[in-house]
Amino acid sequence: MILRILVVVVVLGAIAGGFFYYKQQEAAEAAARPMSFPPITVSAVDAKSENWRDRVFFVGSLKSQSGLEIKPQTAGQVESVEFESGQTVSKGDVLVRLKADVEKAQLQKAAAAAQLARTTYERNNALAATNNIAAVKVDQSKADLAEARAEVNVIRANLENKIIRAPVDGKVGIRKVNPGEVIDPGTVIAVFENAQGLFIDFEVPQGYADQVDIGQHIGFNAPGYEKPFTGIITGISPQISSASRALAVQAVVDKSDIKLYAGMFVEGHVVLAGDVEAVVVPQTAISYSLSGNTVYVVEDKKDDAGTAKLRLVRVGERRENDVAVLDGVKSGETVVTAGQIKLRDGAPVKIDNSVDTATVPAKSSNY
Repeated sequence: MILRILVVVVVLGAIAGGFFYYKQQEAAEAAARPMSFPPITVSAVDAKSENWRDRVFFVGSLKSQSGLEIKPQTAGQVESVEFESGQTVSKGDVLVRLKADVEKAQLQKAAAAAQLARTTYERNNALAATNNIAAVKVDQSKADLAEARAEVNVIRANLENKIIRAPVDGKVGIRKVNPGEVIDPGTVIAVFENAQGLFIDFEVPQGYADQVDIGQHIGFNAPGYEKPFTGIITGISPQISSASRALAVQAVVDKSDIKLYAGMFVEGHVVLAGDVEAVVVPQTAISYSLSGNTVYVVEDKKDDAGTAKLRLVRVGERRENDVAVLDGVKSGETVVTAGQIKLRDGAPVKIDNSVDTATVPAKSSNY
């Protein structure tokens, strides 16, 4: 009986040992076989080489070509305000009239004195023709006439100063005076902007000074405006600033861009001469991080499948939806533009560009 039990135990042990050995061998073979994963669907495009016009970026401010504060040349009481805030006016249009009752009375008095001086001079001059008057009296009456006429002109000029007119064509800002108000020569009646356009004042680093010239085009953005604006450089400082080590530049904004205002802050670029060869990829292909910027390149590509390889890249300038890659990707290589979050280095991929992510607008400047 005991022998039979021992035989059963030995047989069961042998069966268990064989089963354990079989499983170990199966596990070892499975570990030795390479793991296979299903391909991950991504979108991808080929990196391309392009000629990019080199640009230097700047920040600047808009300035009126002849913006000014309208002020009276003489003190007085406002008789009438003949413009509305924001009104477009022509050169010479009356903006404000000051009371001029005293000057008008003075003009009448001076005109009467001038008339008397003229009559006296004409009489003396007639007497001089018959030698019935001394020449000195004729000269004195002539001087008196000239003085009287000068007094009339002075008073007329004072009267004209009581009328404030538009200096050039343009737009008047918010009016700051009202009828009945007494104002001084330093009182601002309104801010005036001419109709000629705007300047942009900005600086470029001294390293680009020899590449900036009059006539070059600029592009810029203004906060709150979706469309980019353009202009042309019209003035360059003859020296580099010792404080900023930068070159002061001024450009004229295109006249069609009339919705801008003097004093606005802008960001823009100057288009420099010459082309720069750059490898360009969509911005969506780049993954940015503190440890380095990366991109997945599809290697061993066959048809629409391949292997994703992670690469560190050095990026350059961004323009709209594209970015220049200075190092890490060659022209013609295929880069992943969507689906990177699912990838790992060496993962098999399947390319499906039914949704072209390269055309999805990226968050970047428009200029």
